[in-house]
Amino acid sequence: MEAALISDELKEKIDQTDWQAFWPGFKPVAYCIYDHEKIYLFNHPVLPGSFEKPYSFPWNEQFVGDTLILYKDYPTAIVNVERYTDQKNGSVWNRHFQKKIQ
Repeated sequence: MEAALISDELKEKIDQTDWQAFWPGFKPVAYCIYDHEKIYLFNHPVLPGSFEKPYSFPWNEQFVGDTLILYKDYPTAIVNVERYTDQKNGSVWNRHFQKKIQ
């Protein structure tokens, strides 16, 4: 469920970033965020609509760790949002977005 909370804002931030200021010619690659329930995939050329909004589907064993995988034969960056927790205060992702809402 954590991944669902951040997918829209993450897409918005990536879309608004001036990538040319960092690296001329750079374009964001396919990437996904996921938790133990769902995967949210962005910018994947094989999946229609993943450039406008995330393509979501149930988690599967191909999505493990924070790395780069070949998903449907295309390099895809993956991040498990559940790995970024603070034992004292809970999820780093949830705390970030709760502050945004208040």
